[in-house]
Amino acid sequence: MEDVQRIAQTPIPRFYLDEPICGGEMKAEPEHFRVTEEPLYEASGDGDHLFVHVTKRDLDHESMLRTLVKRLDVARSEIGYAGTKDRRAITKQWLSVPRRAEDALRGFEHPQITMGESRAHPHKLRRGHLKANRFECFLKGAASLPSDSLLEKLQSEGVPNYYDAQRFGRGGSTAIAGLRYLRGEVEEVSSRSLLRMQLSAVQSLGFNHVLQHRISEGLLQTPMLGDLAQVRRSGGLFWVDDLEDVSLRLQQGDVDLTGPMLGAKVKATRDAAGEFESLRLGDLGLRPELFAGLKKLAPGSRRPLTVRASELETTEHNNGIWVSFSLPPGAYATLILREFTGTSVELNGPA
Repeated sequence: MEDVQRIAQTPIPRFYLDEPICGGEMKAEPEHFRVTEEPLYEASGDGDHLFVHVTKRDLDHESMLRTLVKRLDVARSEIGYAGTKDRRAITKQWLSVPRRAEDALRGFEHPQITMGESRAHPHKLRRGHLKANRFECFLKGAASLPSDSLLEKLQSEGVPNYYDAQRFGRGGSTAIAGLRYLRGEVEEVSSRSLLRMQLSAVQSLGFNHVLQHRISEGLLQTPMLGDLAQVRRSGGLFWVDDLEDVSLRLQQGDVDLTGPMLGAKVKATRDAAGEFESLRLGDLGLRPELFAGLKKLAPGSRRPLTVRASELETTEHNNGIWVSFSLPPGAYATLILREFTGTSVELNGPA
């Protein structure tokens, strides 16, 4: 497990080292980091669930869920959400709860949680049912605005799509626990949600390790035979068998190369790319068969190797700068912000 711990604790360096930094401090106050979900669809207005617009301040996701379970008298499994949000922040997102909790919602009061509008819907909100996240971030003490060339790179080329701190637990503890379960060293986990979190940490660590090696070997935007590329517009995956064609489509922004979130049903690369991923995942002792029987908890997926900021804007304000941008679901704002601050992202810090 020493290799796992080392990988989980390795800081992610800034990507565009040739660009000047602005400096500044992220998240000096919760008000300096604001996140707003852009929903994939609107509630229909009828059904057995309620979509509720929730604002939380300086509170982690699990603490919010525990509060809602107790105050609304619902099971944790009955609460739906599209994605988890940062702790040290002001976040606005949609949750779903059983419609029977409607009366309890009306009288809900909490110093860190504010309930907004609610609408009925036939189904529970599911993870990933999210169009994008909009970020508004203040970098306290930033000395200058970023260069135009850096803003262009962040929107056109993007940055490596690493998983960030909260995924692995302090010192890689969550990922290590997941690996022990997969290896049969632990037979039971206290809850299904905890096991899902541990397995997700393992998948994410494997992705980061593959991504790091693609960067170090000059393969971040260079396709290999057997790679799985994803069409940006549709999300469809296809195997790379024409390197020249895919290289051109990468330059045009039509497709992305992807990395593995290893799982029971994940689509596998083949040929040179398959050998590359198998070797790198093998560094961590990861093999597809370890996830057999975990189709619901860890089905697996493919994740783009890079992520781009859209609608990126920066403005000066008193002692720092405001940065606003949108990212697709599952991408981390800190990976964009570090390009301004120059701060490496620690993988083992708190959420």
